[in-house]
Amino acid sequence: MTHDELHPANHLATIAPRILAALNTPAGHISALRILRHKPGRRALIAYTLETPQAPPQTILGKLRVKSVDKHGYTIQRALWQQGFTLPNLSVPEPLAILPAERLWLQRQVPGRPATELLSPHSPPTLWADIGRAIAALHHSHIPTTRRWNIEDELTLLHDRLHKAAAIHPELAARIHALIAPTTALAETLHHRPVCGIHRDCYPDQNLVDGAHLYWLDLDLYSEGDPALDVGNYLAHIQEHALRHHGDLAACATQERALHDAYLSANPTAAAPAAIAAWTTLSLARHIYLSTQFPDRHHTTAPLLAACESRLQAQ
Repeated sequence: MTHDELHPANHLATIAPRILAALNTPAGHISALRILRHKPGRRALIAYTLETPQAPPQTILGKLRVKSVDKHGYTIQRALWQQGFTLPNLSVPEPLAILPAERLWLQRQVPGRPATELLSPHSPPTLWADIGRAIAALHHSHIPTTRRWNIEDELTLLHDRLHKAAAIHPELAARIHALIAPTTALAETLHHRPVCGIHRDCYPDQNLVDGAHLYWLDLDLYSEGDPALDVGNYLAHIQEHALRHHGDLAACATQERALHDAYLSANPTAAAPAAIAAWTTLSLARHIYLSTQFPDRHHTTAPLLAACESRLQAQ
């Protein structure tokens, strides 16, 4: 597929006046655009340079979804921007406007680096404790949503991914299929859990770090669900990152513990350690499939499988 599917968002002469109208900036000028990311058939992120009189140029980010504009993500982010968080050093980028016909919504670019870039065995634990508190603050925000995500949804997704991984790795198929029963049993322990608004795709790429300030990104999957899912998913991503880059799932254990403990201190009633551990295992099992989709992760498939087998035996 070509960038034509992004039209008119990727055509400067066409999109510029529409952006200026949406931003109510008639004296402004969109001088350039740059496609930052594009997943063909799915979505794109486009940077627009906005110039206005007597002000330095600024970057406006356009989030485009090929099939239709993401009204849900915009609504959630707008509500969080207007309400704010219980932490003074936590926010979301300011959403500016939504352009349904162009399948695009606009937000102000914010500074910072993805937390993934800062993750290493030597990363200050204080950063990850701050992120643990940021997860709790998101859960405390109580932004309403009609979307729901429960353990049955998670299990359906996980088992589909395990079957696909087994088909890709027939030499590991018996062992991968053997995870179905124990993950089902583990999921039984997660019924009747408390629910709240959760990110649902919670991992280090979703936090920008600008000094002491943190931002939440990409809330398009925000749903009502088990808060332990977000924490477990984050911890599993830290472990997978440690395995991929340092050859050891526990290489960033100090950072994991800082996040885990800070979250529990900030939200002690919502997520028991056992529930967090269970969600971590389920997320790690999903990483078995993800490891087959990226060449730089292929070496992690067998170690992830072994880790899940060990965790499921212990749990």
